[in-house]
Order: sequence, then C-alpha cells, then structure tokens
Amino acid sequence: MRPPAASRILLAVAVLLPLAAQQAEGQVRSGPLKFQSLEPGLDVFQGSIFAVGRSVSMTIVRAWLPGHRVGLAIPQGKVTGDTLVAFLERNKAKAVVSGGFVKSFYPPIPLGLVKQNGQMINRAASGDLLTGVLLMQAGRVAIERFRGTEAVTGWDEVLQAGPLLVSARRSALPTDASGLMPSTRSLIGNEYSRAFVAILPGEQVVLAFSGPITLPGLVDFLTGSAAQGGLGCLDALNLSGSGSSGLLVRVGGREMQVGNSYTHLANVVIIR
Repeated sequence: MRPPAASRILLAVAVLLPLAAQQAEGQVRSGPLKFQSLEPGLDVFQGSIFAVGRSVSMTIVRAWLPGHRVGLAIPQGKVTGDTLVAFLERNKAKAVVSGGFVKSFYPPIPLGLVKQNGQMINRAASGDLLTGVLLMQAGRVAIERFRGTEAVTGWDEVLQAGPLLVSARRSALPTDASGLMPSTRSLIGNEYSRAFVAILPGEQVVLAFSGPITLPGLVDFLTGSAAQGGLGCLDALNLSGSGSSGLLVRVGGREMQVGNSYTHLANVVIIR
C-alpha cells in the first residue's frame, strides 16, 4: 500500500535535505576524475571539480616521476623575468606552471628562497605566507613545511612558496586566522585563481591551475579521496595566484593554456 501523497512529499524532503547539506559543505563529488593520456606517464584533466558547493574549473597535469623530471626554471642571463611561453620553449618543457610569489612585478623579483643547481638565487622570506618549500634533486621531489635555509641544504633546487596546503594527507592551513597578516587572511579566505603543485601516491607529481576558489575549498578537494572526485594528495603547496597564475602544456601536437601565460615571472615549475 502506497503512503499518502503528503507522506511521500515529506519522505522526499527528508532524503533531499541531507544531500543539499552535504553539497553545501563540498562533500558530494561527481566520481573519480577522468584523466586523458598525453603520452606514457603524463596525463591531463581539464574540466570542472565540485568544491564548496559549486563547480570550479580545474586543469591538472599529472606526471609519473620515473619517466619525467620536475624542476625549477629561472630567467637566464641578465633577464629578471620571463613568460610561461618563453620558459616552456627555452627549457624544452612539456608543462610549466607559475612559481613562487613576487615582491615586484617590474622587474619581477622573487619574494622567497629560490635555489637552482645548488646555487642560492634569492634568500628566504619570513612571515606567515610562504610556509612551504618545493624540493627537487636527481628525480626526487618533496613538499615540506619551511623550517629555515639550513633545512634545505641537501637539495639542489628549492622554491619557497605558500601557504603550505596539505601535509601527510591533512590540511596544513592555519586553524586560527586571528594571528595572520590581513593580506594572508585575504589570500586564504577570498576566491582567487590558483596555481599549485602536489604529490600523489605512486611517485606522481601534479602541476595544476584552478578557477577562483578559497584555499580551504581547494584543500577540501586536494584531501578528498580519488574515488569520490578528490585528488587524494599526500602533500600540496600553493604557488602563484590571481593574475600571475597560469599553466601551459605542450605535448606533441596538443597545447593547453589556462590562466595568464604572458605575465613576466621570476620562476616557474616545469615538467620535462
């Protein structure tokens, strides 16, 4: 015997309300991301992810480390800045993503520590923003909390950036924003385009660019399980943001360009 119409309506509402609440919290996802192979060991996802209750555009390049190398590129010679396009062409890279923050755009000067080929290019910065480092050497890649210049002496290439987003699969964002600088609170809590790098299980590294999103919303996606449409990353670091962020991919006859590829930058992260 079917329940009365009023009861059926109440039952439908009872089912839909928890679903709506989950969606508002960014917990309901659309299933695993569908990556497309560009070449063996190099995949790309370009589409939308579900976070903070809505769709957000996302482009992700996923590289398998034994077959590809992740590195840091800086302008050559006396040039103080370069574009994503120029970085990609000069380094014969397959993908490039904008790197650390700059303290001056004309010319672009890096805000934090930059180290390439064992040589210190720019000194470290203090404060509550650049709380992480991307570390690279001989095919190894790590993302760690920044603990000072001496802690990174064993790495050939180092980029200080931030905030640190994920560490050991958990959010690394500060839990209390009251002690942060107003500019850092704004960068974390407001919606901006983001460039970021992440490490996945199975010796995989991600370079990515997202549409406008808060950093807590991005972390929700990064720490979510891959089966539920998250990235399931081990560690992640925020790179450039807003108008200076961009990602450029060129593999074979395929090219993808998102964000700003023509702003002059002080450094980029590359995949060869």
